[in-house]
This record gives sequence, structure tokens and C-alpha cells, in this order.
Amino acid sequence: VIMALLILVTLAVFYPSVHYDYIKLDDDPYVANNRHVATGLTAENVQWAFTRVHEGWWLPLLWMSYMIDADVFGHRPFGYRLTNILLHAANVALLFWFLFRLTGSRWRSAFVAALFALHPTRVEAVVWITSRKDTLSGLFFMLSLLAYLRYVDRPDFKRYVALFVLMLAGLMSKAILIILPVILLLLDYWPLRRVSDQLEGRASARPGSDVSVTLHDWKPLILEKIPLFLLAIGFALIGLRTHVTDAAIGADVSILTRFGLMFPNFWDYLRLIFWPVDLALIYPEHDVIRWPVSLAALFGLLAITAGCFSMYRRAPYFLVGWLWFLAGLLPIIRGVRFGLAAYAGRYTYLPLIGLGIMFAWGAGALLERVSRREAATLSAVLLFIASIVPLTVLTHRQVALWRDSETLLRHTIEVTGDNPMAYLNLGALYGAQGRWGEAYPLLHRLVEIKPDHADAHYNLAGVYRQIGRPQDAIRQYRAALDAAPDHVHALRSLAWMLAVMPGATEGQRDEALRHAAYLVETLGVQTAADLETLALTYAANQRYEEAAHAARKALQVAQWEDDPALVRRIRLRLDSYERNVSMRPPDPT
Repeated sequence: VIMALLILVTLAVFYPSVHYDYIKLDDDPYVANNRHVATGLTAENVQWAFTRVHEGWWLPLLWMSYMIDADVFGHRPFGYRLTNILLHAANVALLFWFLFRLTGSRWRSAFVAALFALHPTRVEAVVWITSRKDTLSGLFFMLSLLAYLRYVDRPDFKRYVALFVLMLAGLMSKAILIILPVILLLLDYWPLRRVSDQLEGRASARPGSDVSVTLHDWKPLILEKIPLFLLAIGFALIGLRTHVTDAAIGADVSILTRFGLMFPNFWDYLRLIFWPVDLALIYPEHDVIRWPVSLAALFGLLAITAGCFSMYRRAPYFLVGWLWFLAGLLPIIRGVRFGLAAYAGRYTYLPLIGLGIMFAWGAGALLERVSRREAATLSAVLLFIASIVPLTVLTHRQVALWRDSETLLRHTIEVTGDNPMAYLNLGALYGAQGRWGEAYPLLHRLVEIKPDHADAHYNLAGVYRQIGRPQDAIRQYRAALDAAPDHVHALRSLAWMLAVMPGATEGQRDEALRHAAYLVETLGVQTAADLETLALTYAANQRYEEAAHAARKALQVAQWEDDPALVRRIRLRLDSYERNVSMRPPDPT
């Protein structure tokens, strides 16, 4: 009954989101504009999923799950979101079942599962299609925990292989499952008490002797998990190799600086969990270290950890829950992870379970100590309601903010202030809708606060083109290339603009050709649009034979890309180049 109620409430809270549109932040490259996803689970697409790194990640099961959705529901947001919700509901049920089997405590397990299901930080992980990584890897995490229980009940090779395969599947959904071996060791301590069982055996063999935990007692449990640790290390190395954005940003950061960023960041996550209001899609990074704050954050974490260790005998759930929380965050904490966001609500998906265990078992023990059994049960129910109901209300309100990109991004700016990613994406959204007057102040403010932001300059250039300020657009394209010399879109757009601009000088036409040639020949970008741009710049410099050669290649690629309109346009250009005539074509960007 409890499991059914947890599932029903979870579905009821999150189901309204199935009618929402794609979010203009990562949903496009992940799903909406991903032809491999849109065309479903074919042999070619499965091969792509296993052999390609997409958006900086090698996550084949993630892409295949999207493909299955496309086959079942069509290429609409409805199916992708519904699957996210169903995965989350399944995770809630599996978490409850795991904790109940592990401890035999029904209401404590229900509290942890309800907190996991309905906390407002779940919204980002469940409603955002891009965050399928969290719900899908979460499913394999829960199944791995249950598989581990089966293995502990009766250790054998087949059960261990099942655990290994489930962990592997989870890692192919999101690399966060590298924490699994550590979590299993914590569970060995409590509530499985596998270390205590060894101690009791030694104590019975040597009555009256002082028996305490040593590293030797942990050795067999650690050795048992060596294959899992090796698997985790392997995927950690894959992540460092493939997720080049974060690796490049943090490549030259010193160890001391990393520690200075790490400790306050744990408190950012504690604030999200204990005060889940004004949640945002993306929190801008502010990597300015204030050592008094960093040291205070470190001492605070050490104080909590020391307190948990001091109760490791009489209240081991505090130590296990707290270390679960710390271990779950460590791979994505600021200082270990770098990127465009300081922290994110979705990153609490698994770490929150640890805090839930701390409070469920801690509150239960306190109530049993101060009340009679009947009164303790009633108090537990009231505490359950008093904590979960407000969180559910907040979650319901947070879900509504995801109804469209504009609402979500405007809310993000409202609660976070100057937010480069929110400015960039909302400005791009307004630009795509032709709302240039609304896009301009956002992008202009962005280049003020982030003068080295290539995409900001690129998007602002697009606005200037639309409002009839070509010279300003050219300056912004050049600023984008100063910030990122290999910016593909800026290279293409600037080359095109300089080539077709009325009254372009010989130097501008030569610059256009240099940009287009660098894009195609040096960077190796061979799309039809880029080859067409190269042909245009050759023609602008009256090099018609080379223009025709580039246009023929562009035509072949356009036919392969199955773009009939582009094929017709390139054929028309090719005819003019073969007649040594330069045409002013429409802007492809």
C-alpha cells in the first residue's frame, strides 16, 4: 500500500509536465535536433550510440532510451517526459523496497522514499528531458543495491556478475555511478553490519578480549569490491577523456584552489536541500575564493563528520547517511568538476538519500526514546506529514515553471541576477522568435559582464544584422573569433557576410575567403552550408573554377543530408559559377 501511494503521488505531482515544450538549453542537441534520436532504435543509430561521443559524453544507454521513446511515442516532448516521470516513480518504489528489505522499518523507509520522490530539487532531474541521465542511472543504481542484497544473502559468482552488469549499465547512463562501491561499503557497516559480524566472531573465539574495528576487518569487504572499483576508475577516465569542456576549464587549476572551491560548495547543496526556494535552472559560477569562508566551510563539515563518528556505535545511521551525502556529491563538487554552473539541483538526486537516512532514523530513534510506542507512532506520522506536504507544494509550484523556456529562463534571471547562460539562452530564444528588441538588452548585458564569451558576441551579431547595423555585426563576429578562433558559426557567418556585403573591399573579400577556407580545410567542417559558404567566397574573389568545385562538393553533401531546398539553391549557384557569374545568395544562418 505504501509503495502504491508513493508511486501515485509521484505521478500526480510530475504528470502535468508531459504537456510542456522542449527547453532551449540542451534539449535541442540531446533530443529535439538529434536525428539519431528522432529516427528511433535502428542498427545505425545503436552503432552511433556506442561509437560516438555526443555532447561531451559517451552514454550509449542514454541515447538508446531516447530512441525507444521516439519509436513508441513519436518525436514529441510528451514521450520523453513521460518516460522520465515513470523512471523516477520506479526509482521511488525501488528505494522504498530496498530500505524496507534492508532494515525492516516501514515508516522510516517510506519517509526516505517520499523525500527522494517529492523534494523540489527533483524537478530539474525529472522534468528536464536532458536530465534523463539522472533518472535512468538512478534506476540502475537502485537495481544494483537490490542485487547487492541478493549477493550478501548468498554470495556466488552469478549474483556478483548481475551486480557488475547493473553497475555497468548505470555507468553507461551517467558516470555518477562511480560512487556505488563506496555506498556498498557504507551499507556493509550499517545496516548490514558485515564488519560487526566478523568482530562478534572474533570476540566469541577470545572471550574477554578487547575487540575493535581495524583496517584488517575491512580488507575482505574491500577486496570483494575490487572489480567494481576498477569499473568505476575506468569510467572516470572515460569521463575525463570525453567531457572535454569541463576538463579544459579546470586543466590549470591548482590543488589549493580546488580545495578552496570545494568546501563552500557542499554548503551550497545543503542550502538547496534545507531551503529549496527560488530554485533556478542554472546557477552562475562565481569562482572567487574567500579563504575565511572556505576555512569556515571546511571546519563546519569536519564538525558534522566528527559528530557522526562520535556516534558510530549507538547511532551508525548518522555516519552512514552523512558519508553517503558527501561521497555522492564528491564527483560533481566544484573544484573536482568545472563547467558553466556552480551547482545544480539535479546533482542532489542520489546524495539526498543519505540525508534522508540520517533524519528518518535519527528522528525515529528520538521519538522512541521520548514517547511510548503508540505516541511515537503518531508523532512519526505527524512529522512525516508536516515535512513532506510543504515540500510537495513547493515541488508542484516548481514544476509549473518548466512549462516553457521563456518562463523558466526569466525566473532563473529573477532569482539569480546576472546569469550569463540564462541571458544567452533567453536572448537566443527571443532572436529565434524575431523579438529583437527584447533580445538586444540581454545579449548586450552579457557581453558587458562576459567580454570573452564567444557565443554572446555571436548572438549579438545576429541581432545587429536583423536590425540593420551590419558594421556592428561584423565587429561582434570578430570579437567572437577573438574569444574562440575555432567558433564554427562565427567563421561561417562572418565569411558569408563579408562576401555578400554591398561595396565590400578587396581586403574584406579576401578575409571572407580566409575564414571559409580555415573552416572547411583546416577545421575539417564539411557540411553543405559550410562548403556553400566556401564556394561563395571563392566567387566573391572571382575564382569561379574553385567556386564551382566547392559548390559541387556542397551539392553532394546536401543530397546526402536529404535537404531538397538546399539542393535546389546550390544547383542554382553552381550554374552561375560555371558561367563565371557571382550571385548574392540568401543568408543560410
